[in-house]
Amino acid sequence: MVNDSISVAARDLGVIVMKPMCGREFRDAELAFRFLSGAPRLVPIPGIETTAEIEEIVRVVEERRGLEGDARRRAEETARRLGTAFCRRCGYCRPCPEGIPVTAAMTFAGLRKRMPEEKLRNDFAPKLARTLPNCTECGTCEEACPYDLPTIERIRAVRQEVKELVRTA
Repeated sequence: MVNDSISVAARDLGVIVMKPMCGREFRDAELAFRFLSGAPRLVPIPGIETTAEIEEIVRVVEERRGLEGDARRRAEETARRLGTAFCRRCGYCRPCPEGIPVTAAMTFAGLRKRMPEEKLRNDFAPKLARTLPNCTECGTCEEACPYDLPTIERIRAVRQEVKELVRTA
């Protein structure tokens, strides 16, 4: 993969941007697509669920405004909050040979922040508690992850969190 924009431009190449909304971790389509508008060699392939989402994206792209002022500040703030080591829910880590729901494990921290505690403890955590102990740490998920995330390390941590959460139910 070509990492610097000079090489990309010099070679007259484009770059496909998979998951520009970061698997719904990033909720501001306007900021994402204003950023992308400022980089014409970047071609986004977003997952879109509703007509309203595509209409918003088209509106932003047609405006051809980049990030400046308050929009840049908000984008930088969001980038700091998200960091780089978060799951975008692309699903490339599946299928796991042991049946581990890798994406669920990788996004557990976010679910824990957003899902009501009772629902998490009674519905979601028990399902993970049944499967996560089956992880053999074979590395299939890490090899497949296009973001080079430490999935095995995260599965270990979530296994412990889920165990404690289910124990307190």
